Amino acid sequence: YNYFGDGSRLGVRVEYSVDDEEYGGTGGAMLKAYRAGLLDTDPVLVWYGDILAPLDPGSLLDTHRSSGAAATLAVAERYRVPVGVAELSGDGFVSGMREKPWLPLHVTIGVAALSPRVVGEAGGELGSRFDLMADLVPWMLSKGYRVKAYVYRGWWHDLGSLERYVKLDHRRLGDMLGGER
Repeated sequence: YNYFGDGSRLGVRVEYSVDDEEYGGTGGAMLKAYRAGLLDTDPVLVWYGDILAPLDPGSLLDTHRSSGAAATLAVAERYRVPVGVAELSGDGFVSGMREKPWLPLHVTIGVAALSPRVVGEAGGELGSRFDLMADLVPWMLSKGYRVKAYVYRGWWHDLGSLERYVKLDHRRLGDMLGGER
């Protein structure tokens, strides 16, 4: 609240749903906001606060709307393992080593478009304490909801912790966020 206030100085309207003991996790937080009538547009854009990416949210929302899906997840085509990877021979000796390799995996990057009514429906089964990616999306798939992938090929960074934020090259950050799309 300290930075955005009510949003008027930025030309937008900001309303807040404050965490409490009854609602937990990212899904529970959205469920509380939904039940309070704060998610009154369809779709809503979800962007985890520790994700940095020059992703175009308008393009993601356009993809979502044209797909007819209940949710659209931004996914990257590869993931950099944060540790070295050892390759082992059949007899248990290290035969190769790759330091922090990129793996060809489709990974969610914490950005999505979502129909808020699905959050309300899920609350009936999942309760008021659940995670969007770990609980809601698997629940949606089990119920037959369509979930679209928005393949994002640009730079992204999961801050995740204060340590990772400190290690980030802040001199290049502006160029990365403004230059790659």
